[in-house]
Amino acid sequence: MTKEIYVLTKHAKQQMSLRQIPERWVKAAMARPQQIVPGLGKKKIYQSEFKQRKTVYLLRVVVDDQGKLPVVITVYRTTNIAKYWKKS
Repeated sequence: MTKEIYVLTKHAKQQMSLRQIPERWVKAAMARPQQIVPGLGKKKIYQSEFKQRKTVYLLRVVVDDQGKLPVVITVYRTTNIAKYWKKS
């Protein structure tokens, strides 16, 4: 039995399917995000880069982490990494 580290909303699951985002990408980004940036309100965006074929994508996972378990609100990927990546 695996311990749940987050909850996926119905919307997040639908977006993963529609956008062809593998669940393993979401699991990896939630477990060890390369970067966490502020989202709207108290939401946070967990970001990690992934390569598919020859394209590098930035996976953005919008999370509400105010409860016992983080709740994944939505998920999307982009190739416009420079727009979203925050320099340290």
